[in-house]
Amino acid sequence: MASRYVLAFLIVVALIAPLLAGCASEPESPDGVSGVVFEDSDGDGVRDEGEPGIAGVIVSNGTSARLTGKDGKYSLPAEGDFVFITIPGDHTPTGSWHRPVAGDDFDFGLQPAPEKDGSGFTFAQITDIHLSADHLPAFNELIAELNQISPDFVVATGDLIVEGNSATVAQAGEWFNVYRDAVAQLDVPLFNAVGNHDVVGIKREDITEADPGYGKSIFTELFGPSYYSFDWGEYHCVVLDPNDMADGQQVYQIPPVQLQWLEEDLKLRKDSPLLVFYHEPTPAWRNRDAVLEVLDGHQTSMFCGHLHQDTVVAGSGQGDSSWVMEQITGAVSGEWWHGPNPDGRPGGYRLVSINGDEVDSLYKGTGEDRVIDLDLSHAAYQHWPVVSGELQLSARIYTENGSVSAASYRIDGGASIAMAVESGEPWSAAIATWDAASVTQDAYHILTITANDGAGDFSRDVEVRIGADARVPIADLYAHFDAHQGYYVTLGGTVPFAAIGPFPSFGIPEGMGGFKLSDGAGDANAIFVIAGECFSPPLDEHKYIQGNSVRVMAVPLRLSWDFLTSSAEFSMVTQMSAMLPAGMLERDGSGKIVAVRGLRLLSAGDIAEL
Repeated sequence: MASRYVLAFLIVVALIAPLLAGCASEPESPDGVSGVVFEDSDGDGVRDEGEPGIAGVIVSNGTSARLTGKDGKYSLPAEGDFVFITIPGDHTPTGSWHRPVAGDDFDFGLQPAPEKDGSGFTFAQITDIHLSADHLPAFNELIAELNQISPDFVVATGDLIVEGNSATVAQAGEWFNVYRDAVAQLDVPLFNAVGNHDVVGIKREDITEADPGYGKSIFTELFGPSYYSFDWGEYHCVVLDPNDMADGQQVYQIPPVQLQWLEEDLKLRKDSPLLVFYHEPTPAWRNRDAVLEVLDGHQTSMFCGHLHQDTVVAGSGQGDSSWVMEQITGAVSGEWWHGPNPDGRPGGYRLVSINGDEVDSLYKGTGEDRVIDLDLSHAAYQHWPVVSGELQLSARIYTENGSVSAASYRIDGGASIAMAVESGEPWSAAIATWDAASVTQDAYHILTITANDGAGDFSRDVEVRIGADARVPIADLYAHFDAHQGYYVTLGGTVPFAAIGPFPSFGIPEGMGGFKLSDGAGDANAIFVIAGECFSPPLDEHKYIQGNSVRVMAVPLRLSWDFLTSSAEFSMVTQMSAMLPAGMLERDGSGKIVAVRGLRLLSAGDIAEL
């Protein structure tokens, strides 16, 4: 009887052994690729005698993901363009972390990096650089600043070059080389994601898919796979590429092959918290729900760009198991190098601090040596700058002039009230309790936060609206536009006009469009809400919104006339300027239009038809 149990046990072990080994024993087919991940003691990139293999490293081909065995060996089908490793959280590569499938070298060397192996680190996210030689001096300033701050690593989330999608291959190649040479000056690791403007030539009729340099080939030649993962300490970091092509047109979605890779990759990091990076916000993805389902079960923080504004996407699955924090970050290039971002923030980047399960971040303009940034993550601030009741007032305070020794706040220039200061890196926190009920209700007030560092006092004034009703009248929005600019605003009213795509007579494609919102008589009580790339949920569910009463959340933005008249992409705005309500047109003293103000809808889920 005992021998029967022993035999059964041996059979079970034989069946599950390949799973325990990470499926890394032998190639699955004669056409497979195999190699070894090894401890590169001398850092020369070549495996020498006595350099052991490293077990448990993820190796991928863009479709499949496997773990190296005890001897560091792996095998994969010869599919896709690259074989690449997930750089472990406690090692650094001694050579490239990716190899072309068409090559003959599939070994990867690593060296220990104990400084990475912890629960706390800092990284910087840069996005929407739109670089050309003309903008190189400003970008070099950013590189020097990042070297001074010295985060653990930097992630660039796409639109690295100016207008690659409408450029010739030669022109795009020049821009990519400018970017490559500039970021080579970074003193810390850099991870790149591809943006829609980095996909070369797809808007030109004189370039085809068969032409060298078309599409993502320049990006991948310079930087490797357009989607991949790496580990840092306890975190698993994933870079995605939602820039797909369908019927000759660019669409935003995670293709099936990439989605399969993501599922396999995450199965090998089931218990790891995630940091996910990509270019276009997920409401623009056609298969957003499928991707969030794969991410379900992980503590997930997501970072993107594309919109040239700094906003946390509202309602990213809130209330169910797929909730994620999705941070859109403002552009390095601001308003495409015409001035500040449309949300009013300067061109800059995001600093992110990881401390165990806590993920905190601050947006910083390039060249700013002092920043006071309000922490609006608490539920009480979901309608900021509209607040009410008793609040915990919290500010992140960044300074390059020593530590923050004191901080205070005051309302409308009144008495200063001390805030408790908690020192930290790369910023300090100042906290106090504020009872907003102590000031006039249903009115705007000035909140001033002051801090002191080694160079003296510095402060920031913020306009807030005190009131229990989150809805903002359109006339109030115009009168206090700067206060609401860049934050979600809740409005209600009727829709006298709407053009929701697909709308061929207006040239409006699916997922885009807009509508006029009115909450009273005359232009002072009307504004346009513009929707761009809203697929999840689909915008066309509101195709017949005209004539209805609605409640909508959208973000007030400002576009300068100089930019609008220089951009073919936004030419419709200038063509329609005579139709816009007067409050949307910002004019100088001579009556000349200097900017257009309006509302951007980030998700069709932010419309409620009443």
